[in-house]
Amino acid sequence: CFFFLMIRRPPRSTQSRSSAASDVYKRQVSTQSTWGIRRTTTGCRVFGCLKGALDGGLYIPHSVKRFPGYVKEGKEEKYDAKLHRERIFGVHIDNYMKYLKDESQEDFQRQFSKWEGALKKAGATTCEQLYKKVHDAIRKNPERPQRQKKETKKQTYTCLLYTSDAADDLL
Repeated sequence: CFFFLMIRRPPRSTQSRSSAASDVYKRQVSTQSTWGIRRTTTGCRVFGCLKGALDGGLYIPHSVKRFPGYVKEGKEEKYDAKLHRERIFGVHIDNYMKYLKDESQEDFQRQFSKWEGALKKAGATTCEQLYKKVHDAIRKNPERPQRQKKETKKQTYTCLLYTSDAADDLL
């Protein structure tokens, strides 16, 4: 998903006036988002991106109607923030991992063997604990470490064209 920062300009009627309200209006910044060709169905992953941007402090006009946990039954509309939080922290992944571990050990090893190793390495038993540890580590040190550039040997390729008299006769 893409977010565009836009600076709002005051309407023409307030541009000639020098009031404090128009000064505040000049400084407002808003964002617009575009999803490209993604389908925006309720609970779609792109709304996770939107939620992250909102939690990060961007002002984006939105509605909770597309977030996971929103249910419309007849005229009654409900938004379950707890369900949305569970999706963010991967509780549904933990539930599926437990289900697969009980049902088919082979399928579990094929799909989640690396996840299980990562959880053990981090000292976490669930995805939620792992995500919380990662978030805490980011809050403690938000600076991104610089990667060391790998030494790559530049390869050169030569194209050799072999011809024979027999091939010339065919052409």
